[in-house]
Amino acid sequence: MNQPPAASDARRLPDFSALDANGDSLISREEARGHAGLDALFAECDGDKNGVLSTWEFAEARNKVEK
Repeated sequence: MNQPPAASDARRLPDFSALDANGDSLISREEARGHAGLDALFAECDGDKNGVLSTWEFAEARNKVEK
């Protein structure tokens, strides 16, 4: 069972473009697995449940975590 990352882990998320390995302007579950903090938050961040994070979903998640 994944534990939610500490807020300090989420604050260290790289920029969206660094996580978007294939440059398609989306972060897939596979790409998210490259960062433990985002991997743990992925399902919560994927607001429309389509299996990828848009730039908007990523930004919204980061804003929530950093508060």
